[in-house]
Amino acid sequence: MSDRPLALVTGASAGLGEAYARALGARGFDLVVTARREDRLQALANDVHGRTDVKVRVIAADLRDRDAPKQIAAFVHLLGRPLDLLVNNAGFGVYGEAREIPVERDLEMVDVNVRAMVEVTKRFLPAMLERGAGAIMHLASTAAFQPVPLMATYGATKAFVLHWSEALAREAAPHGVRILAVCPGTTDTEFQSVANVTAPSSVTMDPVDVVRRSLRALEKGKHVIVPGALNKLQIAGVRLAPRRAVTAVGARVMRGRKPQG
Repeated sequence: MSDRPLALVTGASAGLGEAYARALGARGFDLVVTARREDRLQALANDVHGRTDVKVRVIAADLRDRDAPKQIAAFVHLLGRPLDLLVNNAGFGVYGEAREIPVERDLEMVDVNVRAMVEVTKRFLPAMLERGAGAIMHLASTAAFQPVPLMATYGATKAFVLHWSEALAREAAPHGVRILAVCPGTTDTEFQSVANVTAPSSVTMDPVDVVRRSLRALEKGKHVIVPGALNKLQIAGVRLAPRRAVTAVGARVMRGRKPQG
């Protein structure tokens, strides 16, 4: 049995999930990586193992499937090792007015962004609490801090992630378990293409930078991190402004992000 710590990263086939897997492998974590695209996961696993010699195991799973969290947990438990770090990164958004987005797509978003995150967490958190060690990172968003017209369901799911994470962090801290909500703004990933939304390059962060900042925040025992000075400034403004004004400004900003063509 390896004496390295073990981390599980969901949504690891691209973007922030891939960046977390690479960063944790470089830090000496053995990895379990999961996402829908097995070919990308296997390529990532081969590359990380080749660079670091850590063990990287792959399980292809679609978190829209209600059985997926159970299958992922069973896969990890079969390794016969405690999970030291869980990175709940999987999630997606959809751009458009609520009336235009099919209800099935909204419910898939809720399933992946909320339900699956809750279930995956609760399949590992009790063991962490029992042994008094472990850490969990939940990927929220700056969207968690205000209503987001034209991405209404996405913003609401991320508000859940943020509030649930903060509550769990307070419960878990006395037992030696760290929980961190990571709230990035626009990041250079596939998110925009999946959501069908544009974003100004001037405010887009590098996923490697987001990962570096968030892992440092986890080490410091923080419960929430908003990476980047501009993102912090935005959140400060949201907290100070009247709620109705925040929503009106958000609507104007989001209409400016309408896909071209």
